[in-house]
Amino acid sequence: MIRHLSILSVLPLLGLAACSSAPTLSAQSTAKPVAGSQCETATVKGMTCEMCAQAVTGTLKNQSGVTGVVVDVPNGKVRVTTSGPALPQSTLKSAIERSGYTLVSVTPGC
Repeated sequence: MIRHLSILSVLPLLGLAACSSAPTLSAQSTAKPVAGSQCETATVKGMTCEMCAQAVTGTLKNQSGVTGVVVDVPNGKVRVTTSGPALPQSTLKSAIERSGYTLVSVTPGC
């Protein structure tokens, strides 16, 4: 059986995002912070829509130890919560770049 996929459904698999012109706020969290968890806020350049947020969220959620991701598209912020030590900046940078965006800075805490 041949399954038809829209181009928009395939783009995140390729690490690409298709954006609309309307910026949105995405609060996608997979868990609430718990004792012993770490949180950091990344400033990310290039996100403009919900598809951007989904691409970044999906990539970061696949990183070991990540328990939550909240994306604020209009302000270009991504809050990442981990169950143990914070993600190394090199890991965070690599994941965001695989999503098609640029890591500008990382601030400890949320």
